[in-house]
Amino acid sequence: MPADSSQSKGRSSTQIVAELTARLFELQRSDDFEVLGIDRTADDETLRLAYLELSKRYHPHRFAKYRSAEASRLANEVYVCVQAAYGRLSGSHRVPGASEKAKPRTVRTRDDLSVSRAVELIDFHQYDAAAVLLAPVVKANPDHEDAQVWLHIARARKHKLTGDNAAAAAAYRAVLEWKPQHPEALVEADRLGAQGKKSMWTRLLKLGG
Repeated sequence: MPADSSQSKGRSSTQIVAELTARLFELQRSDDFEVLGIDRTADDETLRLAYLELSKRYHPHRFAKYRSAEASRLANEVYVCVQAAYGRLSGSHRVPGASEKAKPRTVRTRDDLSVSRAVELIDFHQYDAAAVLLAPVVKANPDHEDAQVWLHIARARKHKLTGDNAAAAAAYRAVLEWKPQHPEALVEADRLGAQGKKSMWTRLLKLGG
């Protein structure tokens, strides 16, 4: 996710949109403490500083340079999520019971939550956004099987969408290294691999002709 101008520098508007889509999807399924990235025992000053940092990071004006209406829209929605979370939590220090939304719903690791949200994104064909969520999990924990599998699935489906059958087949073969009986990967790895070879020979024949 674009944390500051130095991290965003050099990124295309397409990358920024994918990152903001993933971030918004994550925030919409998080409680207020998770939105602001603070512990449930945080004091008022920690709460205020977290809010100021995030509201600055995701202020829509910072994304105007990308000249993308979608990036600006997504940044604004993220910004609204941050504002709303801060409003509820800052009020909860004064009004008993106001922080009900902030209570944890389930006990799950952050990595597992990221995988779960990525799977939902994949279901909605948001493959780039899913990869944005999964790549950090895989980098931090290379042995996380579900993260590895779904990252390769996201890449495979994106390659299929763009017509790169050889790359899609390679991604599905990577899935099979983790789950040898994965039904989608078993079927698609062979099918797309064969199509990729046929396409390669067709191009070579055309060049030779």
